[in-house]
Amino acid sequence: MHSADCIGLGHAFTPEDISSWIQSLVGEVGEDALNIKMLLMGGNTKESSQLFIFPLAPLFPKRSWYRDGISICSFVYERWMPQAKTLNMLPSYYYYTHAKAEGHYDALLVDRDGALREGTRTNIYGMKGNSIFSPPKEDVLEGVTMMTLEHAIQNSIYTLQYKKIPYISIQNYDSVFLSSTSTKIIPVREVDGREFKISQELRGLIELYNEALDRSHGLMKNI
Repeated sequence: MHSADCIGLGHAFTPEDISSWIQSLVGEVGEDALNIKMLLMGGNTKESSQLFIFPLAPLFPKRSWYRDGISICSFVYERWMPQAKTLNMLPSYYYYTHAKAEGHYDALLVDRDGALREGTRTNIYGMKGNSIFSPPKEDVLEGVTMMTLEHAIQNSIYTLQYKKIPYISIQNYDSVFLSSTSTKIIPVREVDGREFKISQELRGLIELYNEALDRSHGLMKNI
């Protein structure tokens, strides 16, 4: 809904409609786990817009990623209208495939001013003790995991601040991690050859977030 608003794509669908259709699809597929992809296509009128909902095979992360962390590399690129999730993904796909070919988990995007933005399919965070830092929301795609993580750490020992993060300052953080729907929180062990430890504070954050998701039963208000 937010992405459609950002790019001015009119439609007549409601959150209640979409939720109902997803539940019906999940019931028909009958799998224990699956990903959902949605594609909204505009028309000449709001009523002629079309919404496609696809079931996809889920990504099952390797346990070693959480134990040992993953590596990422960086490229200078910033997405146009970053808050909207659109089909304008060719540059992100290009940098992601290059990163994968070099053995990395994802590619980190750095803007023209040398500030961190996001991964091609992840959000990035740095940690100093119990303090967590991430790029401003207006500069990135605010994914579901990003929203639920912010909710989960309220009233905890952790604090979260959104601010510009120069790429050259990344080495000042104790730990770095990525978030995404498929992997939740995943530690980063290396950024462009710079090594990072997986701190006890990061381990504790992962445990806190996983427990919050378990008790939520899919409802934000329960996190």
